Amino acid sequence: MRIALRFLSVAFIFLLFATFPDNLSRSATPHHNERFTHQEETRFYQYLVRDKIEKIDAALNRYNWFNGNVMVVKNHKVIYESARGYANYRTRQPLTTESVFELASVSKQFTAIAILMLCDRNLIDVDDPVSLYIPELPYQGVTIRQLLNHTSGLPNYFWVLENYWSNDHLPSNEDMLKMLTKHKPHPFFRAGRRFSYSNTGYALLASVVERVTGESFTHFLRKNIFEPLEMHNTFTRAEILDSTFHHPDIAQGHHHAWRRLRLNTTVVHDNVLGDKGIHSNLTDLYKWDQALYSGILVSNSLLEQAYQPLVLPNRRSHPYGFGFRTASKNGSNYVYHHGLWEGFRTSFVRYLENGDAIIILNNTNQQVNNQMIRQIRDILDEPSEPTPTQAIILELIRNGWIHANEIHQEMTRMDKSFSPDPDELLEAAWLLREMNKPMLSSLLYQFYEEAFSEKYAGEAVTYID
Repeated sequence: MRIALRFLSVAFIFLLFATFPDNLSRSATPHHNERFTHQEETRFYQYLVRDKIEKIDAALNRYNWFNGNVMVVKNHKVIYESARGYANYRTRQPLTTESVFELASVSKQFTAIAILMLCDRNLIDVDDPVSLYIPELPYQGVTIRQLLNHTSGLPNYFWVLENYWSNDHLPSNEDMLKMLTKHKPHPFFRAGRRFSYSNTGYALLASVVERVTGESFTHFLRKNIFEPLEMHNTFTRAEILDSTFHHPDIAQGHHHAWRRLRLNTTVVHDNVLGDKGIHSNLTDLYKWDQALYSGILVSNSLLEQAYQPLVLPNRRSHPYGFGFRTASKNGSNYVYHHGLWEGFRTSFVRYLENGDAIIILNNTNQQVNNQMIRQIRDILDEPSEPTPTQAIILELIRNGWIHANEIHQEMTRMDKSFSPDPDELLEAAWLLREMNKPMLSSLLYQFYEEAFSEKYAGEAVTYID
């Protein structure tokens, strides 16, 4: 009987988790106004999965030398967020969960979406030749698609700037184009023949955006992505290099030297955007992650192309789409990207089928991100251990006392020794009280007081915006 009871509660909680927050927002007969905000939904969800939160925190605490910020999203809800260490080792300025980091190559997905937005507006096509927009480019036959999926074979612009740039100011994307046009370094292979990760390709994509729109890449991102999504702590390196720019909480990149962490300094490539150069924080990256599910930036059909691995002429596939690497585990698809640039090592993993995500922002170039991701993913994949009392609490919140009592009676029928856990009932009641839900809190207190009687009366429900 206990096995049957556990199966019943697990099945019930699974359905609630699978539809959360709809499970709370679609009550049968909503008739009072104790609404939940998004933050309150998240807080209550954290209460439900607190066992996973505790395990994640314990796992990350073993990396006591890790310096950076971590966010874990489950079922589209932030369940874990932490800041560990310093934004600046020299000044000992501590990191906060709002600290801004250079995203390095995680920036590439923003560039890819910017290109797809232009496709959505019928301003370009992914199979257009790049020369249609940058006619002076000395490499013919390269398409926008080949820039997106790293099959262009273009030479490394890093080498060109390091060897030929001699001006006092940092080169922009236009300056980088002029250097490629002037010096014409040989391509690595004929476009489309094979995959070779290319920062040059993504820098040129930013230049395509500038040529098509007639505005800077920074301005396009701000007007079309950052501001609409209210990403108030996201900006480009070009903005940071402006002498009038100020932000109080920017993490500095560090490298190891003589067993100490030293600040990284500006390098010649810093002002070239598209392949890197976006700075953001955990909160804004969560907004970005959720926006990609909504279809408000680009159409779902175009976004699906970004998540598809490329297929080479020899019919071999490579796990890279447009700005995202692609992978699967246990039949479940996910996309991700890592970044490494001047003391920053970043990771952004999105599990498309269940709304989970893992974000790691590291400003000391520590090689630990993959280990942490594996451990966090294993914890997220562990079967949840819901309790029968949680099933009763959630049903009471969603559909009221009568429905919660029906579940209670069914559980008692299956196991006559069963009774709700009083500590769980009181904890949930207190949490609802803190969230300014006095009616729901009172219902749980009443349920707690009458848990062993048959005196259930009244019906009260709630719903969420």
